[in-house]
Amino acid sequence: MSENSFFKRLIGRLSSFTKGIIVGAVITFFLTTAIGISGAFDFLSEKVNQGKEAVDSLLDETFLGYTAADFDEILLGEASQHQELVIMELPLSLSTTITKAGLADLQIFSKTKVITYHATGVYIVDISDLKSEDIVVDNELKTVTINVRHAQLQYVQPNWDATEFMDTEKGLLAFGDLALTQEQQNDLQKSILEEMKKEFNSAANLAQADEFAKLHLWQLFQPLISSITNSYLVEINFTD
Repeated sequence: MSENSFFKRLIGRLSSFTKGIIVGAVITFFLTTAIGISGAFDFLSEKVNQGKEAVDSLLDETFLGYTAADFDEILLGEASQHQELVIMELPLSLSTTITKAGLADLQIFSKTKVITYHATGVYIVDISDLKSEDIVVDNELKTVTINVRHAQLQYVQPNWDATEFMDTEKGLLAFGDLALTQEQQNDLQKSILEEMKKEFNSAANLAQADEFAKLHLWQLFQPLISSITNSYLVEINFTD
């Protein structure tokens, strides 16, 4: 809420009250003449107290009664600067066992190797389409609820250079290392990448990403709300 709109709102609410003060001052002048200084003083004191109560009530309404429109400009402006906010990076190691059968598929001629792959999953929360309707103000609970979409996996970043190849386990009559052709390695990496995506998109990992999203969004939006009022707290709610 801009400073100009705030003062326009306050002046609009004070206009009728100000008129009342002026009328009261005129009436007080005539009463001073009619009923004497002492009686007029008592009457004036009563009116001053009533005026103070009216001002206090008006200030409470002005400073404690908010609508979503009061926060729209500052919240939507901040959201437009961030769009897709990175909220979590999760490391993952995935192992697979490669077996090459030997003569007549006998165990004594087979070879086995364990390969471990490493990757990082990057999660985001997308606030690029945040709208006024997504901001809900509760003046009774003094909360500003911001409705956003769930966190999601943006991409998987594999680290093929960190791949670990264990020693080849050989059958009694198996000789030499277990080697893969370039085509076999490429196929294996594609398969591993798909398995990694499934793991990163597991319910447990997505729930963890949501918790990080809540924390990051609260840290982003709460200071903005506090710059307008210290009485309201931000709450993050997921809509899908």
